[in-house]
Amino acid sequence: MMGRLSDVRSVLPLIKRHVDFAKPLKVHVFEVVIRVVGGLLSGHSLLARARDVVPEYDDHLLHLATHLAKAMLPAFKTPSGLPWQFTNLKTVSASASTREGQGNGARCGHGDALAGGRCAGPRD
Repeated sequence: MMGRLSDVRSVLPLIKRHVDFAKPLKVHVFEVVIRVVGGLLSGHSLLARARDVVPEYDDHLLHLATHLAKAMLPAFKTPSGLPWQFTNLKTVSASASTREGQGNGARCGHGDALAGGRCAGPRD
């Protein structure tokens, strides 16, 4: 917050009104986990300890982080135990790359498709 309480107070309602992760976005799992989920949890931690300074904070950042983390879970259900490289936040599906069958992420095998978090076998 670094002495910018008026900015914090003005941005909290904007976040509540406009931030929605249930969009058809294909996102990079690692980047979203460390930057977005981590940032939301850090913000929540700071605001939760400063309730006397920002009493209007209602744990919304924690709820956003929880929702986003749950949307990311399919990316961690892989045969190898390593997370998929990408996930879609709306469909809650995961894949190895931005292009079908390409990439160096954790995937089932050459030509295999991800279906419901499991290898579906070779594609036609």
